[in-house]
Amino acid sequence: MARSNRKTPKRNPRIPWSSFSKKFVDRLCRMATQDEILDAVAKECGTRPTWNTTSAYFSRSGLKPKVFEVLHVADRLDGKQQENFRKLWTSDASISDVEEVFPGIKRDDLRRIAQRLKVKRGSRKEQDTAFDEVISPLSPEEALAEMTLPEREWDDPLQLEMMPGAWADRAVRIGLMSGIAYGNDGMRGGLINLAMELLRDEGIRLIINNAHVVDGKSVVGQVAERTVELREESRGRRATRAGRERYPALTQASLRDKAAEDVVQAVARDLSSLIPQILRPLPMREKGRIPFVKMYTLTTPDTLSLYDGKYGESIAEELQHIRDDIILYGAGGDWIYIRDFDIKIGILNPSRSRLPGKYQSTAGEKEIDEKERQTSQDFPDLWIVNPFAAAVFQPAGIRARPYIMGPALRRLEEVHTAENQAGIMILEYRPNRQKIVRNYSFRDLIRAELKTIVTPRGATKTQKRIVATIGEHGALPIGTLEDRMPGVSRATIEREISGLVSSTGKLSTRKTWPGLVFDSRSKRYYFDDEWIQRKLRYRWPKDLVSDRMLFFGCLHAGYTTTDYEHFVKEYPRIMLEYGVDHLFGLGDMIAGLKHGLACSGEVFGGMNYTEQEVFAAELVATVLFKTFRARLEVKRGKKSLSDLSSEELSNLLSDSLVHFHYIHGNHDLWQEYDGQIPLQQFNDVLVRLLHDETLKMLIEERAPAIDLFEILASKTSFYSDFAGVAELPSGIRVSMQHPQMGRAQTTTLRAQHAMGTRGAQISALANFHASATVAQWTSDLGQCVAMQAGTQVIYTRFERRKMKKEVDFGPLYLHVQSKGGRIYIDERAAFNESILKVALNKKHDSEGLKRKLGLLRHPDLIVR
Repeated sequence: MARSNRKTPKRNPRIPWSSFSKKFVDRLCRMATQDEILDAVAKECGTRPTWNTTSAYFSRSGLKPKVFEVLHVADRLDGKQQENFRKLWTSDASISDVEEVFPGIKRDDLRRIAQRLKVKRGSRKEQDTAFDEVISPLSPEEALAEMTLPEREWDDPLQLEMMPGAWADRAVRIGLMSGIAYGNDGMRGGLINLAMELLRDEGIRLIINNAHVVDGKSVVGQVAERTVELREESRGRRATRAGRERYPALTQASLRDKAAEDVVQAVARDLSSLIPQILRPLPMREKGRIPFVKMYTLTTPDTLSLYDGKYGESIAEELQHIRDDIILYGAGGDWIYIRDFDIKIGILNPSRSRLPGKYQSTAGEKEIDEKERQTSQDFPDLWIVNPFAAAVFQPAGIRARPYIMGPALRRLEEVHTAENQAGIMILEYRPNRQKIVRNYSFRDLIRAELKTIVTPRGATKTQKRIVATIGEHGALPIGTLEDRMPGVSRATIEREISGLVSSTGKLSTRKTWPGLVFDSRSKRYYFDDEWIQRKLRYRWPKDLVSDRMLFFGCLHAGYTTTDYEHFVKEYPRIMLEYGVDHLFGLGDMIAGLKHGLACSGEVFGGMNYTEQEVFAAELVATVLFKTFRARLEVKRGKKSLSDLSSEELSNLLSDSLVHFHYIHGNHDLWQEYDGQIPLQQFNDVLVRLLHDETLKMLIEERAPAIDLFEILASKTSFYSDFAGVAELPSGIRVSMQHPQMGRAQTTTLRAQHAMGTRGAQISALANFHASATVAQWTSDLGQCVAMQAGTQVIYTRFERRKMKKEVDFGPLYLHVQSKGGRIYIDERAAFNESILKVALNKKHDSEGLKRKLGLLRHPDLIVR
C-alpha cells in the first residue's frame, strides 16, 4: 500500500527544553562532561540530543555550565590514559616525549590537560618555551582555518564495468538524469545505483545530469546549522583568558562563509560516494583518455532557490574537482554536440519558479519558448528540459523542434509544477538518425520499497507483524498498531517493539534491516529514514513481457494532401524493423464529403464515400499483407507450407499477421446522417483482400486446408469510438478514442485527459492532427502512457485558414515492457518525415495512383 500521506519522523527530534524543571537544568550545569549531560537529557525525555543542540540551548539561556570550563581534550582521555599522562607530566620527560605518547594533541592542549588534572611539570630536559612565552594571537583567517570538520572516511564510488557488446552497437545512446536532490527527504541512494546499472547495461556513450542535483533548501539549512556549530566553537575557545588572548572574535559573516565552505566540501564528497562510475569497455580505455563514461552536469542558477539553490553550482564545481568523469556545464542551460551525427542538443533548466499546473508540458514549453526568443545562436536539433519530473516526448511538427522532458531520480515528496514521474530516460540515435526515447519508471519500485525490509534474525512473530504493519501503513503510534494487529495486546506490542528500536543512534550497517525510530513529538514508530535514503536497494523486475505497437490516425483516404506513398512504403518497414505486433487505426480512415470537400478540391473529384472506404481498405490491406509476407518468410525458415499440419499452419499464419485494431472517426461518421453504416465497406474489402491474397499463396504452395476467415477475423478488430478497449496478450489494456473536439494550446492537455480512461494503461487518441506522447503514474493502474497520433496528411486548408501551426505528420511507435499489468519501460518514436511535399491535383488519376503504389486490388471490388 502506498504511503502517500505519511509524515516520517526525523532522526533528531526537538528536545522539550522549556518543559525541564529549574532543578534539572541546574543539575545539568553542574555536570563535568558532555556524555553525562546528553545521557541525563535522554533519560529525562526519551531522546538523546546532539551536543550542538545542547550547547546552543545553554548559550540561548545565558547559562554557563561546568562543562564549558572543562578542557575538552582531557575528556577524550580514559582513566588509564589520564594516569599515564600524570606520570609523564610529573617526570623529567620532555614535551616532545609527551607529544609522541599522545599524538594529535597540540602543546597548548597538553597544558590544558595538566590544568584539568591538577598536575605540575617535573624537571625538564629541554626548555619548554612554548608554555613560558606569551601566547601569540591568531588572525581571523588563521582562527577560521583551525576550525575544521571532524575527519570522516568517505566511500569510493562504486565502479560499474560496461560489457563490450553494449558499446559496439552502432546506435548512440545518451542517459538522461535529473532531480537527484541530495538532502531532500525523497533522495534515494538505491535509485541512483539502479539508474547507473541500467545506463551501463544500455551501453550509453554519455550522461546528462540536468538540474536539481542538490536540494537548495536543505543545503541552506546545513549551512545554518554549521554556522551555529562554528559560533559555539569560537565562543568555547574564547571562554578563558588565554583563549581570548589567542583567538579573535569572529564576525557572523566570516563564520557563515566558513560554514558554507565546509558544507560544500562535505556534500560534494558525499555525493561523489553515492553516484557510481561507469567504466567503458576495456578496449575503449585508451591511454590519456578518461576511462569512465562522462557525466555532463548542470545546475539551476543560484538565483533560484527552488532547486539547486545558492550553493548548487559551488557543490558541482567541488564535485568536478573530486571526479574527472564529471563535466560541469553552464547553470541554467547549455549545448552538447553529438559528433557521430553532427547533432546539437539544447539543455535547459529553469531560471525562475513556475506556477503549479496540471499539465506536464506547460513548464517545459515555457522554458523553450523563452529561450528561443532570447538566444541569438542557431536553434538546436532537439531540446532537453528538466527538472520537472515529467515524461514527455514531443516530436517535431507543430513545434519546430522536438523536445524531451525527463523524470526525477528520487521519491517525489512535493509538487512544484506537475511532477509525477520518477526514473531515468535514454535518448537513442540510430544510424539513420531516427530518435528513440526510452523511459524507465521507478514509481512502482518506490511504492513497494519497504517490502525489501526484513526483520533481523531471531525476531519473534509479533515483531515480524509489527514490521509488516508499519511497512504497509507507514509511521504508526502504539494505539493504531494495536488496532491493526488484532489479537495482540498493547502491553505485548510495547514490549516487543522496544527490541526493534535502534538504541545506538547510529546508522544501521545491515543491508536489509534499518531499525525502528521513535518520534517523541508524534509518538509514532517508523523505519530509520536516513537508512532508507542511503542504504535501501531496489531490484529491477525480471521476465518483463513486451508489447510493440504502431499508432496512426486521420489517414483521410481521398484527400489530395495525404501521403499515400509514405503509408504504403514506410509502415511495413517500420513494423518489420521494430517488431510491431499491433497496428492501431484511430479513426478518420476516409476524407469524407462534408463541408463541400469535393467541390473545394480537397478530395479527388468524383470519389464518393464507398470509393473512399474501398481506397482506405486497399491501402491498409497492402500494408498488412506486405508485413505479413515478410514476417512469414522469417518465421517459417526453410519449412514448406505443404509439410505443415493444419494446426501448425494456422498458428504460423496467426503469428505472422499483425493484429489490426481500428475505430471510427468523425469524418467516417458523417455518412451516418445519410443512413449508412460507417466503415462497413472498409471492413468487408479489407478482410476479403487479405483473404484472397493469402489464399493464392496457400494454393501455390499446396498448403493444407484451414479456416482462413477465422484467422483473419481474430486479427482484425473493430471497436466503437466511444467504448473501444483492446486487451493485449500481456494483460495491458489499450483504449482508443477519436474525440470530436479541437486541439488545445497546451500540448499534452488532450493526451492527459485521455490518460487512464476505461481502466486502460495505454490511451491512444487522434483527431487533432497533433502528436504528443506523455506518461503518468497512478496508484491503481501504475505507469500509464498516452499516445496522441498526428495525421497522414501534410496539411489541410481548414487548419491553415484557422492559423493553426501546421500539423504533426506520421505514425507513433510504442514498445512497453510490463509485469503483472504494470508498465516498467515505455519506448517511443515518431516517424514524421513525409515523402509528399506538394498536394496532388483533385483531377489526379486515382486509379493510376493505386497502380503506381502497387495496392492490392480485386476486380469485383473496383467501383466503376
